[in-house]
Amino acid sequence: MSNPLTARLSDKKRVSSNSFFSNSDKGIEEAITVDNKIRLLYAAKEESGNFGELLSKYVVEDLSGKKVERYDKQDGRPHLDAIGSILGRDEICNAPYVWGSGFLSHTPSWKIWFVMLRQFFRGKYLPPKFFAVRGLRSWEILKKAGFDCPKVFGDPGLLLPALYFPRPVEKKYKVGVICHWKHHKIKDFLFTERNDVKYIAIEREYSDITSFIDELLSCDAIFSSSLHGLILANAYKVPAVRFTVCGASIHKKEEMQDFKFEDYLSGLRFQSDCPGVKYEFPIIQVKKDQIFDEKLMETILSIASVPPYQFNAGPLLNAFPLDLSRDIFSSKT
Repeated sequence: MSNPLTARLSDKKRVSSNSFFSNSDKGIEEAITVDNKIRLLYAAKEESGNFGELLSKYVVEDLSGKKVERYDKQDGRPHLDAIGSILGRDEICNAPYVWGSGFLSHTPSWKIWFVMLRQFFRGKYLPPKFFAVRGLRSWEILKKAGFDCPKVFGDPGLLLPALYFPRPVEKKYKVGVICHWKHHKIKDFLFTERNDVKYIAIEREYSDITSFIDELLSCDAIFSSSLHGLILANAYKVPAVRFTVCGASIHKKEEMQDFKFEDYLSGLRFQSDCPGVKYEFPIIQVKKDQIFDEKLMETILSIASVPPYQFNAGPLLNAFPLDLSRDIFSSKT
């Protein structure tokens, strides 16, 4: 099976025998590196936590060839933001180098300006630098607030098939279920005692991160309320359905819980080989005490889908602000 990303990287220019990309501004690397470790903002603990947060560590370490050091928000020094809904009016006034992150919800410009002024008068404002963001919607927030950000989009989780692609993978389950961390308590109602359903835990050890992908690939379809469950399904071409839970929004304001999904999809479409073609996640709303019966199974399998186009990883990879550690794609076939 050929790697789904390799074909989309024909536009990349090799700058040496070991790297596709070499950033001429060595000040960037020096600014966000301490003791040869990259300062990286992610919410998980060092060795365990939410898959999407640990994924940031995995991708950056693989691409750079360096270990990362978990950045403390109180530190105030330049650092890298790579994956997740971690942009906010506080974070973008705190010296981030942003590559692939996005906003959790819509943020008015005045709120960003207010924090900028507050940090400025406190002597703590350090401007951000943007290399890529997750999607067009995050880009629009930054543009309205007056920031300079290139139109390079995509969640770096989409690069995973080039970094880890086990084969062969046996299909053992009809559906794999991935719950957002706010939904983990409902799994006992939804998904128990079925041999054809695999519950894929979003919380795991860092050493166990690739098993998440193994488990995802063992399923015919993915049913997820977690954005990164859906992103990895898209990346590995596993048909997917998003689910929401009635009365259990993943955002404190229910009307804002769709923003990060829409942001991701806007970036996926923009950086695809068919930007005019629209793809949306099929969505099913379930109840907190939902039973995974045959009707739900049939519905999931009938509507699960993959994007009808290929994500072009070249611009996102070119935008990585550090030297790549190796010729990542030459041995991935």
